[in-house]
Amino acid sequence: MNEKEFFLDLLMKKKAEMKMLEYIFYSGRKISENKMNAVLDRRKQLEKDIETIEDALKKLEKK
Repeated sequence: MNEKEFFLDLLMKKKAEMKMLEYIFYSGRKISENKMNAVLDRRKQLEKDIETIEDALKKLEKK
């Protein structure tokens, strides 16, 4: 697996996790405030991770 494939695989996993968190957030299920805060914290971290991976992929394409 080369570097680009690695980053693409990682990006897909992070985006899939983001979709799951969005489902939990918007599903309307009643979850505790602590769990909702954990979902929001993880979502924020995933957004940063996805941005970093996308930047790395752009740099690889420029090579």
